[in-house]
Amino acid sequence: MKTLRTAVLIGLTALVISRAWGQDTEAAKKDMAQLQGEWSMATAGGGGQALPSDTLKNSKRVCKGDETTVVVGGQLLMKAKFTLDPSKKPKSIDYRVTGGPNAGKTQLGVMNSTATR
Repeated sequence: MKTLRTAVLIGLTALVISRAWGQDTEAAKKDMAQLQGEWSMATAGGGGQALPSDTLKNSKRVCKGDETTVVVGGQLLMKAKFTLDPSKKPKSIDYRVTGGPNAGKTQLGVMNSTATR
């Protein structure tokens, strides 16, 4: 009888986890869809310094699937694979950088829900 109770408990736990995971998966798919396409950059910065607006005129972010490419002033800043986690507050977006000055590194980030194309 103990084995049956344990099996039922494990089954119920798996069901709860799979439902929560399914909701997170759907939320991640929705967020992923919103990131797709080519984006102009309105603001950007690094090391506490904002990039000049004339540099931003020649800058863009292109997202296709789970890969993004960021070009600033005509130079490749970053090419990366990314993952989303909508269960975190704020939502997280983590990059495995495959190209640019930080290739081979991981960059952790949060999603800003105010972005517009």
